[in-house]
Amino acid sequence: ASELEKIRENPFVVGTKQTIKAVENGIAVTVFLAEDASDYMRNQVSEVCGKYGMAVEHVSTMEQLGNSCGISRGAVTAAIIKKP
Repeated sequence: ASELEKIRENPFVVGTKQTIKAVENGIAVTVFLAEDASDYMRNQVSEVCGKYGMAVEHVSTMEQLGNSCGISRGAVTAAIIKKP
């Protein structure tokens, strides 16, 4: 199973602000980024992940990422975070 399929089995955050915060706080385990998000949003997330040495898993669409997270709208980014 891909990491994305496992997202709901783990603690996770959805959204750019929450994902960036998780990366900066060192609690992100896997970051997912939708390929069809705007260049600005993709660059913002990629830049922070690069700065902190965090790999990014690419997902085809925001809709696919949102569905995987169990939300009814698209998501630019999401992250599996460390269990507390």
